[in-house]
Amino acid sequence: MPTGKLEPLKRISPSRFISLQLCPLREILAANNKPKLLPSSPSAQLGTVVHMLIEAATRGQIKNEQDMLSCWETSCKKAEQEMQKSELEHHLVPLASSAHNYEIKKIMAFSVVRKLFRGGSVPVKTERSKNLELEVWIETGDGKIGGKIDLIKHTQEGAEIIDYKTGAVTESLPDNEGIKQEYSHQLKLYAALYFSVHGEWPVRLALIGMDSVEYEIPFTHDECVQLLDEAKHDLDELNQLIASGLPNEDFSRPSPEACRYCLYRPACKAYWKKRQDSVEWPVDVYGTITEKKVLGNGLIRIEMEDHGKKYVIRGLSPERYSFLKEEINTVMFCNLGHDSAEGFFIGKPLTAGYKL
Repeated sequence: MPTGKLEPLKRISPSRFISLQLCPLREILAANNKPKLLPSSPSAQLGTVVHMLIEAATRGQIKNEQDMLSCWETSCKKAEQEMQKSELEHHLVPLASSAHNYEIKKIMAFSVVRKLFRGGSVPVKTERSKNLELEVWIETGDGKIGGKIDLIKHTQEGAEIIDYKTGAVTESLPDNEGIKQEYSHQLKLYAALYFSVHGEWPVRLALIGMDSVEYEIPFTHDECVQLLDEAKHDLDELNQLIASGLPNEDFSRPSPEACRYCLYRPACKAYWKKRQDSVEWPVDVYGTITEKKVLGNGLIRIEMEDHGKKYVIRGLSPERYSFLKEEINTVMFCNLGHDSAEGFFIGKPLTAGYKL
């Protein structure tokens, strides 16, 4: 587990409220700028690029198709430069090769930008409309809860709060096609924040996805206030526990949902104790190497054992996992892919390995 004294959280962001409830430790480590132990998904990196494009468009910085293409390329280059600095991510550059459905998402992002404006084209004007507020920072008076709203649209009926999402907006489960809870809670917290600052409630909350579809979020004033009070209570309680010197592991709440996208789980003892070899949990293994072999394609194949369980992993790059060239016994690999049979795995672009 990343070491060092943990500092209290300054605030809770509406966009991270559900994640904090799922596993406080993950959010504490991120807020304390602890180094991540797994690579970020190229799709997540591409999502940042898309959001930068939309920001530029809503600010009137994109006047034509060439501006849009230039902004996309510049944003991609910026993201890739940061990835190049990371030992975990440099092999994922360029995003055009590593991000799933790169060209499709690029086309969809351009479509969203065009549809941001009436007439289906990007604006020529550079002045922001008086009826629109873009990238609005809003927080409670005590500073405990705060975040940035993508767009506030002022209408005759009142303010509309709109947020753009580059990932799936609805749940992917067959029996649940509703808005993701993390997103609906985020917008409701924005509503409560807006009321706390302006003394009036927004009349509408909405999300716009990459499909350009607008999803309205129903809400009541009471539930928004309740969420805001809950967030403040969670922050106060969490900071008291941090100040008490509670061990890092005590903040961990391992579950398939919380751990699936956690970039700190390789060093989380609670995770390794609770995880199971099932499709719900991440595909991670650790154990003692019993056999190691360099195959004809130059990649490494290892056999491992842990408490009677045997694993086989192939497709491991000697460049990415240079420790495999050493005489080592115990190793860990995370984000593997399932191979031909149970207990057989294959290295993937997001696989990370460590010697123990």
